[in-house]
Amino acid sequence: MYSQIKQLFYTYFSFLLVFYFIPQGATAQSLNYKQGQLIVQLKSDTDWETIKQKQLHKRSKSSIPELKTIRKLVTNWNIWLVEFDYTHIKYSEIIEEIKNLPEVLNIQKNHLINPRTIPNDPFFTFQWHHLNDGSNGRNPQADFDSEKAWDYTTGGLTDQGDTIVICIIDDGLEWSHEDLVENLWLNTREIPGNAIDDDQNGYVDDYHGWNTFKGNDIFDPGKHGTPVCGLAAARGNNSKGISGICWNTKIMFVAGGGDEANALESYAYPLLFRRLYNQSNGKKGAFVVATNSSWGTDNARPEDAPLWCAIYDSLGVEGILNVASTTNQNVDVDIEGDLPTTCESDFLLAVTNMNDSNIKDSNAGFGKKSIDLGAFGESVYSTYINNGYRTFSGTSAASPQVSGAIALLYSLSCNNLASLSKINPPEAAKEAKRILINSVKPNESLKNITVSNGALNLIQALLYTSPVYLQNLSPNSLEFNWESSVIYPIKFRYRIKDISVWVDTFVYAGNVLKLEHLESCTEYEMQFKNACSRYTDSYSPIRIFKTSGCCEAPYDFKVIDKSTSEIKFSFEDPSAFGQLTTLLRLTNSLKWDTFIIQTPLHEFLLKNLEPCAQYELRAYNYCNNKITPISEPFFFNVDGCNSCSSLDYCRRFRPSSDLEWLEAINVDNQRFKSGNNIGYGNFVGSNQTYVFEKNKSYSFAFEPGYFNDTSNVVIAAWIDFNQDGFFDSAENFALPTVKFKSLKSYVLSIPTNAKTGYTRMRICLKYAEVSETAPLSCFQSIEFGEYEDYCVFISNSICNPISKVEINRVEPTSADISVTHNNNNNFYYSYRKLYSSDWLFGTSNSKNIQLTKLDSCSLYEVQFKTVCAEYSSKPVIVNFRTPGTGCIINSNEIHPSQITIYPNPFSDQIFLSNPENEFVNSVRLFSSNGILIKELFIHANAQNLSVFVEVPAGYYFMQLFLKNGKTKVHSLIKQ
Repeated sequence: MYSQIKQLFYTYFSFLLVFYFIPQGATAQSLNYKQGQLIVQLKSDTDWETIKQKQLHKRSKSSIPELKTIRKLVTNWNIWLVEFDYTHIKYSEIIEEIKNLPEVLNIQKNHLINPRTIPNDPFFTFQWHHLNDGSNGRNPQADFDSEKAWDYTTGGLTDQGDTIVICIIDDGLEWSHEDLVENLWLNTREIPGNAIDDDQNGYVDDYHGWNTFKGNDIFDPGKHGTPVCGLAAARGNNSKGISGICWNTKIMFVAGGGDEANALESYAYPLLFRRLYNQSNGKKGAFVVATNSSWGTDNARPEDAPLWCAIYDSLGVEGILNVASTTNQNVDVDIEGDLPTTCESDFLLAVTNMNDSNIKDSNAGFGKKSIDLGAFGESVYSTYINNGYRTFSGTSAASPQVSGAIALLYSLSCNNLASLSKINPPEAAKEAKRILINSVKPNESLKNITVSNGALNLIQALLYTSPVYLQNLSPNSLEFNWESSVIYPIKFRYRIKDISVWVDTFVYAGNVLKLEHLESCTEYEMQFKNACSRYTDSYSPIRIFKTSGCCEAPYDFKVIDKSTSEIKFSFEDPSAFGQLTTLLRLTNSLKWDTFIIQTPLHEFLLKNLEPCAQYELRAYNYCNNKITPISEPFFFNVDGCNSCSSLDYCRRFRPSSDLEWLEAINVDNQRFKSGNNIGYGNFVGSNQTYVFEKNKSYSFAFEPGYFNDTSNVVIAAWIDFNQDGFFDSAENFALPTVKFKSLKSYVLSIPTNAKTGYTRMRICLKYAEVSETAPLSCFQSIEFGEYEDYCVFISNSICNPISKVEINRVEPTSADISVTHNNNNNFYYSYRKLYSSDWLFGTSNSKNIQLTKLDSCSLYEVQFKTVCAEYSSKPVIVNFRTPGTGCIINSNEIHPSQITIYPNPFSDQIFLSNPENEFVNSVRLFSSNGILIKELFIHANAQNLSVFVEVPAGYYFMQLFLKNGKTKVHSLIKQ
C-alpha cells in the first residue's frame, strides 16, 4: 500500500507543481527547485500544524516550528506545501529532521518544471525520430527522446573549452546549405586558394576539409552526404529547416569512401588533425571525437581487408570513436560478412536501422557479435541539395545520428570524457562507446541480434555520463577519479550488486576515492550525489564495476596477424594470466586439437594450420585450482586461397530463397548439404574446397530444396579456369540449360589450359516456372533462387597422401618412424609435445625419419603430408609416448590407433569412432594430475562405441586399453 501511495504522490505532483520557466540560455548549473519550499506527505491521521505544536513542547531544539504552512495540496493523500527561511536554515538539516519524524511518509524539494527544449526549426514537426507524438500511426516509443536530452546540452564545446568536431566521410556536400553552413568546420590555419600548404600538414588548400577524389577542398553537391550531415549536426533552433542530433557541433567533411584504398586515405585526414590536437595540447589540429561512414561493402569479411579494419584502432588510439552503418540487407553479418561493421575494433560502433514502428527495418543487417545498436533512420527528414529538405532512409541515415550523439556526450557539463580525452584518449573513446551501448532503450526487435539489444536513447546516454571514472582496480579495491572542479561534498554509496545494504562514504576535497577491502571477482553498484548540479537532489544512475581476480573464461578473441599457416591472436583474460588452454578444430569436423598456452601477454600464436581453411577456436582457463567454463566459439579463416579470395569477383544480387534454394551438391557421389543461405551461401575460405585434376572429368549433381510445393528450376555453374576474375560464358559447365525439380547431373571436364592453383566456383539455382533462361553470374536481379560461391584447386596431378606410417622404436629422448609414400616430392612432417603450441618442422624423401632431443615421459603428435604446387594432402597423424622413470601413465608402447573420441568437450556420454574395428578392452579416466578416477570395461570391437562418464567439470586424460595390451591416450574436457 505504501509503495502505491508513494507512486501516486510522485505522479500527481509531476502535473500539480507550479510552472517556473528557466530563461533561454540558462545552463545546467542553474537551480532546479524553488528555494525555501518543501513538499511533505504525512500519515492520514495527522496534519502539519499538529506536528509543529508537538515540536514546540519538546526540550530539544527544533527548526520545524519555524516552518510556515502554505497550504494543503492534496487532501486524499495528506500532502502539504511548507516554507522556511533558507538563508538561516540549511536544506540538508531541515530535510533530515523532518524525514526522521514518525508522522512523515515522504519529503522532497519543490522542483521547478521548465518546458522541454523544442527548437523553432520549421520542419522539426516532421522529425518524428526526435519527438514522436504517435501521429500517422507511428509508435510514440520510436524516438530518441531528443527534447529531454536538449534540456541538458545542445552541443558545441566541452567544459574545458574544446570545440567538438565530428568527421563525416561521404560522397559530397552542399557547402552553402542554409542549415549546415554555420556548423561546418574550417581549417583556419590554411589560407584558401593560394596553392600553398600553409599549415604544412601535407594537404594544399584544405581550408574546407578534403576531397580525396579530386585532391582539393571543393565538393560536389552530395545527394547522400548532405542529408547525412544534416541528421548528425544540422544547426538547431535557428528558424531554418531541421534540427540535427547535436545543434552546435562542427562538421569536418571529407569526400571519400569510393573503394578500400580511398577509405584509408579518407580516414587519414581526421586522424592527422586529432593527432596534432593531442600533441600540441589543442594549439593545432582539431578535437575530432567521432567519424561517420554511411557506406561499406556487402558480404565482405575482415580477413579480406586487414588494413581497412586496422585503421579504426589507429584512430581510436588518438581518441576517435568511429561509427559505421551496416548493410541494407536483412542478413546476419556475423555469418554473411559486411565491411566495415564486422571489423573487430574497440573503436568501432556498428549501427542498424529502425523505423517509426519501433522495430528493426526489414532491410537492415544484424549480428549479435558485430552490430552494436539500432538508431531510427527509416524515412527521417533531413537536409538535401539545392537548399532543400526531404526524407532519407536506410542504415546510412541511422549511423550519423549516433555520431551526433557522441558529440553531444562530450558537450555535457560535468562529465569525464573531456578530461579523460586529455589523459588517456583511447580510454575516452572506449568510455563513449560503453555509455552508448549500456544506455540503450531495450527493444524486442533487436534482442539477441545486436550487442546491446536496444536502440540509441539520448537522454539515457547523457544521464549515464558521469564525472567519475574508474582509474584502477585490483582483486580487493576500486579506485575512482574525477576533475576537482565539482560540487562538494560528494556522497558516494556502494554495495555488492543486488544486495540491498548500501555503504555510504563522503569526499570533501580532492579527486580520488579508493574503496578497499572488497571481495574479489565481484560486481559492485555505485552511485553518488552532488559533484554535478544534476545530481544535487538525487543519486546518479547506478554504474556497475567489477573487481579483478576472477577465474573466468577468456573472451574477445581477435586475429591480429595471419599467414597461410599461422595465426596470431589477442584476447581478454579476466583471470589475470591463468593457464590458458585452447581447443581447435576445422569447422564442422569432429576432432579437436588441444594447446596449453603459457603466455605473459594477452596474445598467442597457433602454427601448422591448413591454408584456405576455416577453424573453430574455444578456450578455457585453469586458475585457483579449477577450470573455467569454455568460451564461446570463435571462427577464423586462414590465408592461402590466393585467386579465389584475392580477385575482385563481380557482385551477385541476393535473390529471395524463401521458397526454393540450392540444397546440396554431389561431386563424385560425395554429397555436401549447403541448405538455405538466404539467397547467397559464401563458402569461400571454408573447409568445403574441391580439388580437381587437369584433363579429368568429375560428376556433378545439383539438388534443389523447397519450402512447400516443388517448382521447376534451372542451374548454372562457373569455374574461373583462367583466374582472370570473370566468369565467362564458356566457363559455365552446367549446359545445356534444362528445367528440373529433383536432381540434375552434369559432367565437369577440367581443360588442359586451366591455370593451376586456387580459383572461384560460383553456382546459381533460379526459379524457372516463368522463364527458363540460364541465370547470369553477376549483376542480375534474380527474384527467386540462390547463389553459392566456393574455392576450388586446379592441380596438374593429384597430390597423393602419405599411405602408411609406422612407429618403429621409441626411446626416452628419440623416436624412429617409417613412412611409405608414392610421391617423387619430399614429404613434410611436423611434431610437437602434445598440448604444446610449439611445432617443429622438417622435410624428407627418405623412408625413415628420426626425431631427437625429445622429452621423456611425454606424449607426442606427428603429422605427415605431401605438398604439390600450392596444395597439400590431408595429413596423416600418429601419436607416441616416450618412456622414462616416474611416468604418470606407464606403458611400453602407445598404439597409433585410428580411434577418435568425440564430442570434446563432453557432457556425460563419450563416443568412440573405431573405423578399423579394433578391440577395446577397457577405458581408464585420469584427473589432470594423474590420479585414476575410474575404469570402465568395454570388451567390444564395434565401429561405434559409447561410454557414460559422470564426473565433475574439468580436464582429464582417457587411456584406451586395446588388444595385446597396447594403449592410446586422449585429453578430454568435461563441461
